[in-house]
Amino acid sequence: MSAEDKEQGSPISDQPTNALDSASPAAAPLEQREPTSIQSALGSMFDDLQDRYNEPEHLNYTTGFEELDALTAGFHDEDLIVVGGRPSAGKTSFVLALCQHMALRRMRAVAFFNLESSATRLATKIVSSLSGVDTTSPRF
Repeated sequence: MSAEDKEQGSPISDQPTNALDSASPAAAPLEQREPTSIQSALGSMFDDLQDRYNEPEHLNYTTGFEELDALTAGFHDEDLIVVGGRPSAGKTSFVLALCQHMALRRMRAVAFFNLESSATRLATKIVSSLSGVDTTSPRF
């Protein structure tokens, strides 16, 4: 995410490719990245710490789960979040809740990848979550 995106916020787009196109350069393949010295990395780290100290809500993204935020200090630019667990443990519902919080409360673009569920099934889960209507009922 560019410094301009941080100042203006990444707008939510109805086109998923727009969110991917504007993804952080850190998501680029390794062969496209330039080597970085430790001095440069430390300088960037101290700048980031100073920015977070000056504006703690500006640079990190809360998850909507206070205990998770306390453990992780929220999500940060360049984070790749991978959630794993046993079948039927609620992974998809949990991650959709994170995505809903980021998209609707924080007005941030979100990319969600799921190899098991169709887009229609995910949309149904989101509608159910937001509306409080049980979409698994045959009388939905």
